[in-house]
Amino acid sequence: RMCWSRDGKKLYYARSTRDNPHWSYQDDLYAYDIESEDETRLTYGRRAMSPSLSPDGTTLVFVVNHDGTTNLATMKTDTSDFKLITTFSRGEQVYDPVWSPGGDRIVFDYSIKDGRDIAWIRPDGSDMEFLVQGLDDSRSAVFTADGKGLLFSSDRTGISNLYSFDLATKRTEQISNVLGGAFMPTVNANGEIIYSAYTYQGYKLYA
Repeated sequence: RMCWSRDGKKLYYARSTRDNPHWSYQDDLYAYDIESEDETRLTYGRRAMSPSLSPDGTTLVFVVNHDGTTNLATMKTDTSDFKLITTFSRGEQVYDPVWSPGGDRIVFDYSIKDGRDIAWIRPDGSDMEFLVQGLDDSRSAVFTADGKGLLFSSDRTGISNLYSFDLATKRTEQISNVLGGAFMPTVNANGEIIYSAYTYQGYKLYA
């Protein structure tokens, strides 16, 4: 997953390179300036991926990997103030962190062994809470523009489809019904959703 800067002039993303003392294949974060076409490396040896930019445009949250366990970390866009905000150490995996519109929460996928659940946490690492749990695979949650709900993908019916989750009532509702699978939703301020769907021609983008 990549993300835009708030002014739409930069992209933040992960790229795999062997540019390190051990020549290991590692992911690190980069920023790309659309106008100048300049790429700036932001992390070194963090095994970092899946950046998401805070609503105020100052802070990235992303996934880092160490000894087979992944955790969430934050860092200013100028590369200062790196912090781990989760401290998993037993092989847990986290994926795709996303900021809330108000910047007070970060939602992410969590996995230990099979499947994924959806949790959120405060940017300082406090108040982690699981929101969507079960034997199914629920993943790729994003906030609605008003911050009152989530959209995510789940295979609870045997086929991955899109669902909404109301943060106040904790109610879940299915909002797509495809045969091949619906994944990775994103939504704009008007409530228009773009997602990836698996078809007989491979993955396609749908609205």
